Amino acid sequence: MQLVVLAIDVVVCLPSSLAWVLLFGVSEPTATTVVMLLRAVTWFVALRRMLAPARAWERARRAGGDPLDVETLRAANHSLQQTPRHFWRIYACSWALALGVLFAIGMVRGMSAAQEVSALCNCVAIIFAIPTLMVPIFRSVLFETNAALVDDLWARGLSPEGPRVPLVEGLVGVFLGLVIALMLGMVSSVTWYRAEERTKLAVSEALRDVELDAQRIALTGGLDEPTAEGASMVAGVGELPPQLRALDGEETRGMAELSSERVFAAAAVGDGRWVVYEGPLDDDGWAFGLFMIIAVVLGAAPGLAAGPALNRGLTAPLTQLEASARKIAEHGRLRDQARVVTFFNDEISDVARGFNAMFDTLEELAAVASVVSEGDLRVDLEAPGDLQDAFRAMISNLGEMVVQIRGTALEVAAAAAEIQAAAQEQERAVEQQSSSVQQVGNTVASLAEAAEQINLAASNVLANAEQTRVTTDLTTARISELSALAGGIDELLSLIREVAERSDLLALNGSLEAVRAGEAGRGFALVAAEMRRLAERVTGTVADVGERVTGIQEASRGTVGATEESRQLAVSTAEAARKISTETQRQSQDTDQLAVAVYQVAEVAASTSEATSHTRATAEGLRIHAEALEGLTRQFKLRGDD
Repeated sequence: MQLVVLAIDVVVCLPSSLAWVLLFGVSEPTATTVVMLLRAVTWFVALRRMLAPARAWERARRAGGDPLDVETLRAANHSLQQTPRHFWRIYACSWALALGVLFAIGMVRGMSAAQEVSALCNCVAIIFAIPTLMVPIFRSVLFETNAALVDDLWARGLSPEGPRVPLVEGLVGVFLGLVIALMLGMVSSVTWYRAEERTKLAVSEALRDVELDAQRIALTGGLDEPTAEGASMVAGVGELPPQLRALDGEETRGMAELSSERVFAAAAVGDGRWVVYEGPLDDDGWAFGLFMIIAVVLGAAPGLAAGPALNRGLTAPLTQLEASARKIAEHGRLRDQARVVTFFNDEISDVARGFNAMFDTLEELAAVASVVSEGDLRVDLEAPGDLQDAFRAMISNLGEMVVQIRGTALEVAAAAAEIQAAAQEQERAVEQQSSSVQQVGNTVASLAEAAEQINLAASNVLANAEQTRVTTDLTTARISELSALAGGIDELLSLIREVAERSDLLALNGSLEAVRAGEAGRGFALVAAEMRRLAERVTGTVADVGERVTGIQEASRGTVGATEESRQLAVSTAEAARKISTETQRQSQDTDQLAVAVYQVAEVAASTSEATSHTRATAEGLRIHAEALEGLTRQFKLRGDD
């Protein structure tokens, strides 16, 4: 991009530089070349900096790597949008500085007023003309790059952003720039040409005057003096002004020194003397230049005043186009839209005719869409085109879809009816299952209650058995104590029996001794007999008591055995009651879990019943909607329908 602009700049710069060097003689070739090179380097470096984001995007795009991020694309877009305006300023300033430097060099070397006016007008003309022409050229150079960048932005879902530059503003800017450049170029050329002609006329008049004086002096033998104003006599060539001495080999010499605005002329008398003229050069370049500028401005004023009319002539059709396009884009309004009217056969008229043709196509498509929206799919589009083909394909596909939807709606309605019947049957089965589950739940609840009662009874039995075991243990202890006491009584009875036997033996012995003693022992014999009777009674009583004690002991032993058996039975009963209680508790827990499971099953059954009811209702609604959908599809008019 930059190299193309640089090549164009070189092509434009060469004629301007040659004009300043050869035509105007303002500066030397070396100085002009150096200044122009510095100017080109200045704007070229600035342009590279401004286009750096765009060049980075272009390199990445050519490399074909990963997609650039949004910020890089926006930076490149901003660079391409802002660069033309900034480039115009920098480019114009570079020309202004370069020509200003060359003009200053020319001022130092010395220029006439006409040269100054001509060079200054030429300088301003170049500043207006070349940058004004370079901006459209620069935009055309950037067009392909900008178009590729816009494609990338649209591919990312982004819209290009940039300052709005009205078309008329650009056209008026180019028009004014070129008009001003043309005017100033004309002023420069006319001023330069007039100054050249006036200089030639002044030199010619001076030469004529000195030639006449030289001829007259030669005819009079050299006795007369020059009569022309500003003329004088000199003795030889060596006394001529330095400006004329450089013109060797001529009888008449004349020249104008523009830097000093002086005219020099000399004519040989024939005797070695010269008539010399030196006078001011009448240079009204500034006055004439100002007059020309005023005249050109006044002459161009009607053209400038025609700018609004030109603006209206250009923008009125474009504004109408923009308004119509905006209504279509923002509001979708196609009806009651006026066609764009133009009065000339130009490019804008071509655009307007193309827009009107596009508008007619859109209206036709809108009419077709309106007919299709009413359900008539039998409409035909005769005009060729991608959009028309898309509409035809859309209508055809829509017709096929309507047929498919109609068939599908019928199938859905039939399936919905089947689903509804199945749902009703399932709902009845679920209700029966729910009733059965409810009965099972009641049975499980009764079982749980019975298990609880059994557990309570087992707990009571366990408590009674424990109490019986404790009582039996106490009874056994008391019987054991009684048996021990009975054993003590038996020992005491044995002792009493022994005492009775001894008493009986003693009584017997006493009776024998009483018999032996005779009368003296009669009383002792009575006592002995009484004592023997008492001993016998004691012995009988002891025997009776012994038998009773033995019976008590036998009864105690039987009671202890029975009590032990009762205790063992109580222990067995307690163990059985404990097992029954444990088993009853486990059964109660299992019953509770079973009750929870049955409750959950009941809930699931209830949910299933509700879901089945909902399914049945949904199937009913689906059937109704399917029938409604099939009815809606009947509203479409298809090819082949009666």
